[in-house]
Amino acid sequence: MADADNDRGFWKKLTGRGGAEGARSTQEDKLAAERKKYGMDPELEMAPYESGLTARTLIGALFVAIVMMPASIYLGLVVGTGLGSAAEWVSIILFTELARRSFMPLKRQEIYILFILAGGLVGGGPFGGLIWNTYLQSSQEALSLGVAQRLTTENIWWAVPPAGSEAVALRTFWHKDWLPIVTLMVFTSLISRFQTLSSYYFLFRLTSDVERLPFPFAPIAAQGITALAEGSEGETWRWRWFSIGSMIGLVWGAIYVGVPTVTAGIFGTAIEILPIPFVDFTREIGNVMPGSLLGFNTDLGGIMWGFVVPFPIICGQVISAFLSSFVLPPFLVEAGILKSWRPGLGVVQASVLNNLDLWTSVSLGVGLPIMFLGVYESTKVLMKQRDSRGAGTFAPPPGRGDLPLWLAAAIWFVTSAFFVGLAHWLVPLFPVWIYILFAFVYTPFISYIGARMIGHAGTHVAFPPITQAAFILSGYKGIAVWWVGSQANDFSGGVSKFREIELTKTKFTSYFAVEFIMFPITFILSFAFWSVIWKMNPIPSSAYPFALKMWPLNAYNACLWQTATIQGNSTMLNAIKFDVIGYAAIGGGVLYAIIHFLHASPMWWYGLIGGLGAWPHGIFLSLTGALWSRYYLAKKFGGPEQWFKYAIVLNAGYACGVGLIGMAGVAIALINGAITQSPFQVFR
Repeated sequence: MADADNDRGFWKKLTGRGGAEGARSTQEDKLAAERKKYGMDPELEMAPYESGLTARTLIGALFVAIVMMPASIYLGLVVGTGLGSAAEWVSIILFTELARRSFMPLKRQEIYILFILAGGLVGGGPFGGLIWNTYLQSSQEALSLGVAQRLTTENIWWAVPPAGSEAVALRTFWHKDWLPIVTLMVFTSLISRFQTLSSYYFLFRLTSDVERLPFPFAPIAAQGITALAEGSEGETWRWRWFSIGSMIGLVWGAIYVGVPTVTAGIFGTAIEILPIPFVDFTREIGNVMPGSLLGFNTDLGGIMWGFVVPFPIICGQVISAFLSSFVLPPFLVEAGILKSWRPGLGVVQASVLNNLDLWTSVSLGVGLPIMFLGVYESTKVLMKQRDSRGAGTFAPPPGRGDLPLWLAAAIWFVTSAFFVGLAHWLVPLFPVWIYILFAFVYTPFISYIGARMIGHAGTHVAFPPITQAAFILSGYKGIAVWWVGSQANDFSGGVSKFREIELTKTKFTSYFAVEFIMFPITFILSFAFWSVIWKMNPIPSSAYPFALKMWPLNAYNACLWQTATIQGNSTMLNAIKFDVIGYAAIGGGVLYAIIHFLHASPMWWYGLIGGLGAWPHGIFLSLTGALWSRYYLAKKFGGPEQWFKYAIVLNAGYACGVGLIGMAGVAIALINGAITQSPFQVFR
């Protein structure tokens, strides 16, 4: 009974509903207790900040860029997973072991800088987006929705070459048609880096230093880094659990990632032991459950993720996804609400039609109470913060490598003004006041709300697509504005990164320097690797099975919104039902009131809202992991709080193990491709 009480208390605190016990009942003490729980060891918190930018980390950057970037690109096109976060752990584990065997162990700060470098360089860089633009321009989806014709008549020169360009036909970037596109992309990307870094930093100072929010998921990376650093000094619990996770990742990765990657490279067709990325039963149940979606993901990572996600969020998503996507659709089809569904559809096609008939409007509606709640909660905390004493301060800790706040604000303002001017120059017919409103009012607002969400719960809830609504209601006719954007940006996503840097006691100046060191490396090698892979085979094609399957769906979704500002009948406008939006907004507000009245965690509400209309495929593994964690593992391994510490390190090790297998498989595939294709290329 006592264990159950402790269990409930931990999960209550984990989701933000609990606080410190006894006399520590003030807001300041509660936030301090949460930060301590989610943070590192006390002795590490007192350690001095050190720079992680050294010659060894620069060598690591080149290794990641040259070896891992092409692997990530290829893996993403073949099986759709890329290397993702696994690349970060692969990089640091290899360099840590190499340094240890050279009797020159890496510092914790050096390991974390390698972690950042791997995450920034492994994505593939910007040139993959240019290939996507050329595909979208000529895709069947763009032609059928009228977007392809508009791309030609409106001369969107900054995004794609002219229709019929020799550069696209030859699949090469070495052509004059790419020169203005690439030049503008390089310049704007550099300015954007200043804008994003200044925004991330300012929001971190506000939410972490002043409001003292806990950032519950930031320790996942920080604990893994600490495990590797300690592993070079001696056996610790972090290193032990990281090793366990790595072995699980190696075994599972060999089955799930290794076999398909190697066979795709050698035979041209991926042999899948388990279907990637999911098993789908939607077509089979269509006659019995019309309109319903059913399937399950096959990636073991879903169970691992269930170990660390707040339990109410997972349960809420399971309930709402199962009801909205499996139980209710037959009744909605019979009532004529899901009128576009027809027998024989798989999950991709069925979900697109269901979204057009209902769930797009529902998501717009429930986004409204989410936005209003965020405003209310943020205002309440700020008012309390004004009256509190000692909860936080604008003065940074000594030695952390901080910048003046006024400088960060000035950089953000100047760069935002630049992008407003650029957007007006490219699309002069669109009202410039909308750009100004989004850049200087809406962006700070949603960024701050999102940063507080991440700081409190580690999750981010999307806002309703207000920018799309502004495009539609502005009266503008054309698609050029969709290829420029509204200047509405959510900069909350990078705030947690600064908390990770702080937890590993790395100087912020190291991070700032690394971001600009990565910039030229990313562009040069992205250009080289995407040129080679694009030249080998068209993208998408049978050589890249995941891209062949999913790019048409992504193209349809991308073109759908653009039809809303084209003259005539619009598929997207027909999908927006204002009565449904209103009912969904009222329903979301009532649901929150009920949960609040029952004194339940608000995470239940976010979970229920987030699962509406979602595929049920991913919820089963996450629920399995959450139940296993809550009712067995937490009790077996020292209680919920101790198990949570183990679980976040276990997740980091798992990502490393899967990444190692992915790297090995991609290397074999690329070497085989080079050997078999080179003789034919010589005689062409």
